[in-house]
Amino acid sequence: MHDVKDRARVAIIGFDSLDFRLLKHWADRGQLPTFKKLFTTGAWSLVANPRGFEAGTCWPSMWSGTQPDQHGLHDAFYLFDAQRYRVRMATPAEIPVDPFWVAASARGRRMLLVDVPYAFVNADVSGIQVCDWFVHVRSDEEHIHCNPPSLAARIERDYGLNPWFPPNRCAINEQDAYSVEGLTAIVDTLSSRIVTKTRLCRDMILQEPWDLFFSVFHEAHDVGHMCWHAHDPTHERHDPELLARVGDPMLRIYRGLDEATAALLEALPEDAVVLVYSSHGIGPERTASRFFDAILERLDTVSRTAPAGKPPLLDRLAPVYRAVIPAPLRRRLTPSRLLSHAYQKAETDRLRLRRYFAVNPSYATGGVRFNVKGRDADGVVTAGAELDRLAKEVTEGLFAMRNADTGEPLVEHVTATSDLWAGPMRHALPDLLVDWNMSHPIERVTSPEIGELRNQDRSERSGDHASSKEGVLLFARPADGIHGRQPTINVIDLAPTILRLLDVSNHHLRGRIIPYLGS
Repeated sequence: MHDVKDRARVAIIGFDSLDFRLLKHWADRGQLPTFKKLFTTGAWSLVANPRGFEAGTCWPSMWSGTQPDQHGLHDAFYLFDAQRYRVRMATPAEIPVDPFWVAASARGRRMLLVDVPYAFVNADVSGIQVCDWFVHVRSDEEHIHCNPPSLAARIERDYGLNPWFPPNRCAINEQDAYSVEGLTAIVDTLSSRIVTKTRLCRDMILQEPWDLFFSVFHEAHDVGHMCWHAHDPTHERHDPELLARVGDPMLRIYRGLDEATAALLEALPEDAVVLVYSSHGIGPERTASRFFDAILERLDTVSRTAPAGKPPLLDRLAPVYRAVIPAPLRRRLTPSRLLSHAYQKAETDRLRLRRYFAVNPSYATGGVRFNVKGRDADGVVTAGAELDRLAKEVTEGLFAMRNADTGEPLVEHVTATSDLWAGPMRHALPDLLVDWNMSHPIERVTSPEIGELRNQDRSERSGDHASSKEGVLLFARPADGIHGRQPTINVIDLAPTILRLLDVSNHHLRGRIIPYLGS
């Protein structure tokens, strides 16, 4: 155990979706020298994320020290609005738990926080906070947010803004990853972002007073989603010529992040406790989440004893629209206020009448929400026996489905969220979690009950988080004789451990202190 009482400062170098398997493989081969040293000279652990919500809620669970049934976020910033029947951005007031740095600030610790995922700026926190700058998903479509607010203009002047600032909150979706020019532009842009964020962080580490430094790089997340096909020779969209001409985009970005880690380690004071953390991994996209709601709607329609009414005109035109207009163009059209309002109203009106529909935690996991009386504004299903029968019916219907191109089962597991979580915010989560059979791409599904359905929303992404759901924590400094792999920890263990390192008490967190970091 370490005596943490005299630790003046704690530094966390964070990475969003820096895949452990790739990281360890390239580190062992000497291609990532900084990480090789961290793996061989320090202690490290895999980090288990909330089951079924791994990709969508690992960061809120990390910074709040709570599970999804406590913080209520089912995917990044988002929650399901049971009054308006739509997924929307949460407001800070709707998140019933605070990030761990709020408690640290209340005890007089000064923060230096840069792009911690899915956290909002809190003006009451002492120190500096930067949000929505070089991130994978933004809470704001147009602006960065800082505490103090004047810092935003200084960052724009001295370091520049994110080169990807289109209306889409996840700007990587708009990029071309299938030509030499497009792939090169993605890698060059991400590499430039890494260098710029490293420069800002080094400057702030050296110039600003702080007790906790916590900065997160998001570039591994972006490159993993859009460039997995170029990296993976087994991917169905892999082009050997593209790989030969551009090189492995994943390796190039990982090397850039390795260099950034070295630069920050060099800038951090010798007496700082330094943790290096990545949230979760990446792999090939294998999902039916993109058309899961259409699957559920078909299942709901054919299982009703009474025939359903004629669908609204917009619903009947939607498949034609999706088939004719490519997905990237649809994403650019969606922000049109008139089109967005009309589509959203039609979607809301339809969901209010259904017994269940998709609320997906991520593309890695499908989610089913039942329209329950007393919980949802226009609920049609009665809690209790009726809901139990319907959940069984849906589960059996999902297990009967096959990947139409392979004949294999579509689903591996269906789990009731109530079997996992029972906290006060469980009502905000999907009711069933669906693990896809990811052995092959999922483009068409079929069953005797629903017939065949085709995915009309082909993704430009080739990578997703379904096959690599664990994070990794490396104890970079001080080593104090502890080396090598340690037992797996839970993501909710990080917040109480960091507070312990800062000598801040918080008895409300459910995680445990990580044994090799403090007692």
